[in-house]
Order: sequence, then C-alpha cells, then structure tokens
Amino acid sequence: MFRLDLRRLILWISLLSVLLALVGSLHASYLVQRDLLLRTALELNQAYASKLASVTDAFLTDLRNYLSYSAEMLADMDVHPEHMVAETQRQERQLGQFNSTFVVSPQGKVLAASTSDRALLGQQLNSEAVKRAQTTLRPTVSAPFMDLKNRWLILYTHPIFSADDRYLGFLGGTLYLHEHNMLDHLLSQHFYRGDSSLYVVDRNGILIYHPDPARLGQPVSKSGVFAPALRGETGEMRFADDDGHELLTGYAPVPSMGWSIIAQRHVDATLQPLGDLLLTTVLHTLPLLLLSVASIWLLSRWIARPLGELAGIAKHMQDADSADRIRGVRSWYFEAAQLKRALLAGLSSIHHKIRDLRRETTTDTLTGLLNRRGLDEALGLLQAEKQPVAAVVIDIDHFKHINDRYGHAEGDRALQSLAKLMGEGSRSGDTVARAGGEEFVMLLPGAPLEAAIALVERLRQRIATEPGTVATPLTISVGVAAYPAHGATLDAVLQRADQALYYAKNRGRNAVCVADNDAQGGARRASPA
Repeated sequence: MFRLDLRRLILWISLLSVLLALVGSLHASYLVQRDLLLRTALELNQAYASKLASVTDAFLTDLRNYLSYSAEMLADMDVHPEHMVAETQRQERQLGQFNSTFVVSPQGKVLAASTSDRALLGQQLNSEAVKRAQTTLRPTVSAPFMDLKNRWLILYTHPIFSADDRYLGFLGGTLYLHEHNMLDHLLSQHFYRGDSSLYVVDRNGILIYHPDPARLGQPVSKSGVFAPALRGETGEMRFADDDGHELLTGYAPVPSMGWSIIAQRHVDATLQPLGDLLLTTVLHTLPLLLLSVASIWLLSRWIARPLGELAGIAKHMQDADSADRIRGVRSWYFEAAQLKRALLAGLSSIHHKIRDLRRETTTDTLTGLLNRRGLDEALGLLQAEKQPVAAVVIDIDHFKHINDRYGHAEGDRALQSLAKLMGEGSRSGDTVARAGGEEFVMLLPGAPLEAAIALVERLRQRIATEPGTVATPLTISVGVAAYPAHGATLDAVLQRADQALYYAKNRGRNAVCVADNDAQGGARRASPA
C-alpha cells in the first residue's frame, strides 16, 4: 500500500510557506551583519593590543625607576650594611612590583635578599645576566630566561655606586612570568572571554607569555601575523592557524623591551551573536509569515502525531502493554509505518536477547550448569517456597594435583565429566550448579535426606569408574544437609553441608558425609571411603 513520503511532504510545505519569504532577506542580512562583526572585532583587538602594550611599556619603565631609586638609597651600604636588608624588604612589602629583590657584591656574592629569595644569601651567582650586569656597570634588563626550577623570569639590575663613585655591586629584581605580580596581572586580567587569547613574544620570536604555560619558550613562525609584529609594527590581520581555525588578530609593540603583544579571537566566537541578530530580522518579518507559520504548525502537528505517540511509547518500552500500544498507533504515512514496524521488531528482539543474556549470566560456560549467580537466584526462589530441600555440596578430590600433573585441559574435562553425571542423576526440578572452582552444589526440593544421600552415593561410585579422563579414578567428597532440619535458612543449610564436606575431606576424602542434627556444626560419615 502506498504511503506518503514524509521527507517530500515536509520539503514542499517548507518551500511553499517559508523559502520565498525568508531566503533573500535573511541571506543579505547575514552577510552584512557578519562583515560588520568581523570588522569591529579586528579593530577592537588592535586597539586593545595597543592599549595593553602602552600600559605594559609604562609599567616596565617605572620598574627601572624604582630600581634606580633603591640603588641610590644603597650608596652607603658598605658603611651601613643593614640598609641592604631594609631596602630589599621595603621593595617587597611597600612596592611589591618585583617577585624578589637582592643585592650582589662586585664578586657576585648575594649580600641581601627579600624574603622569597632568602635562600640565596651568601651564594655566588654566575648566570649570564649577572655577568652582564657586572661587566657593563649600567642598568640592564635581561631577555626572558628559565631558572633552575623551570620558571621563566626577567632580571632587572641597577649598579650601586658609593658617594665617591666606587662600584659596590648591583641591586637586582626578578619578574616571574606566569606568577603573581603586577605584570602577570596586566597580561592575564583582560576583557576577553572564551575562544580568545593574548600572548607576548620577544624580539627573537620566543613566546614569553601565553595562557598555556607549557608554550613558554617555544618559537613562533616569523611569517604571517608574526612577521609585522616582530618588526615592531602595529596592525591587525585575519589568518588561519595550523589547526585550520580562523583568527582575528591585533598586535602592537612594547618599545622599551622589544616585545610584541598579540590579541586573538576565534572567528567562530566573534560570529556567535549572528544567531540573535538573525532572530531579530525574522521577528521584523513576522507579520508577513503568520499565515504560513499557522499552516505549517497545523500540518506539522498532524504529521508528527504518530511519531509523537511512538516516541512516548518508546520511553516506557518496559511496560507489559507496550507492544499493544505500538500496534494501536495510526501510522498513516511511510516513515511512521516503518518506525512502527521497527519498534515492534526491536521490542521482540530485545525480549529474546534479554532471555538469552539472562541464560548466559546464570550459566557456567565450562560445564553448562548454573553458575554462582544462578545458584543464588535458585536459593531465593526455594527459600520463598518454604518447602523441604536437601542441599548437597560436592568437591573433586585432589583437583589441584590433576591440574598440576595433567594440565588445565584435563582438569576441565574432569569438571565436565562430573557436571554431566550430576545432570543425568538429577530430577527435572532439581538445581545443579557449579559454585566455583571444583565445588558443585545440588538443591533437591522435596527430597528426603536419605534419598539425597543415596543419590550422591551413586554419583560418587559412578564418577570413580567414569571413562574419558586420564585422571581416572576420579573421586569426590560430598557434604549433605537438609532444610529445615539443619538450619533456619537455605544459606545456613548450605553452610552445614559445606562443613560436612570438609569433614569428609579431613577424614580421607572419597566419602559422603551428612550434617548432624546438633547445633555444633558436627557431621558423620554416610558412606565408607
């Protein structure tokens, strides 16, 4: 029977009702608004980079002035060495511009240090930046370098001269990149939000500040956006990075340091407001579209009703009447009918798979008997029925010796042989399970204790003569108990049967033992060894 194609139905309704009214105006509006957003973002990035570069340059220049003033205050440090400690502490407590400050003698020995670098006292400094300060006898600012703790920093130095122009050493101040200080505050606290970044490169094209500290010290490409930035230019550019993401970039120099500050924002993030702008455009055209929208709403409701009903049923597929409810849905077009058939087929398949899965999860793969989970379920059912049950626990004697001597394959055959005989000797309502390893359990509902003993005695005798394994004769030890005679619960009875099993093992194995009626956990032999 022919059914209407849902895809064509929605396509023609949408084309006739909306396409002619919206495509032209929305496309034109999109292009105009997109270009405006990109242009504005480029200008903002360039303006922000310039402003931040100017503020950073002024801050770094001020640092030199602070250090120069402090160096002048230490002109008498050879006469009053206590002034060195006082000045380094003042720099740390009052100004707080540097991460640490210290005074170094002409021989490179640390004479005084702020609290954070107190461990440097008395040490000899031999870094290139220190040697440069000692050689030039002029204020210096090092290029960013990495200390012994893998932290990037800048070293400011200013020579200290006495009143009679004797060189007394220098005052040094450190700025750690990506650690708490005013420079990090300037570079990290900005107005950008997600998908934006700001980083700084030095005159050699090395990243000295980046939101990801792992990128510090890495070189950048000297082509594309970085070429004019490394030349100390100010400008803006749109380009794609190595991952293919388009970026809007503004850059500006920090003249006193030869750095360049680069501000970037992803094109996707910049264009994110386009959705809201397009929505505004749609709202302005709404009066002309009301009739079309009303028609689409009515028709879509009619079309979607079968799908909605099927979706609602799909949320409660576990209900017993879900199949009948699916059959009751009026699927008047092709897609709904196909979905209806698929749901019915899927529901049937799920039920079959659940049954198979339940069987797999409760069955021991080696022997085909119930596993521990299946045994626990059987115990729960039998306990709920409150009927007498004989519980049997069986263990293969010297099973480890079989595995060690003949191999695990032969051990598996021994387990399978015992499982086969247990299955053959049990009744249709009995539970036969492998509890784990070489231990098996039989639950015999309604069976008297004597009948259970006779059954497992036959099993013990038969397994000893059963062919098929090189470990012949195969012997077993058996413990038997009865519910409710030997315990108030089946778990307790199984425990008594297990105790009887160990009684048999401790007295020579190859025997059937039954739990005593006392409450002390005793047992007695029910068959000779």
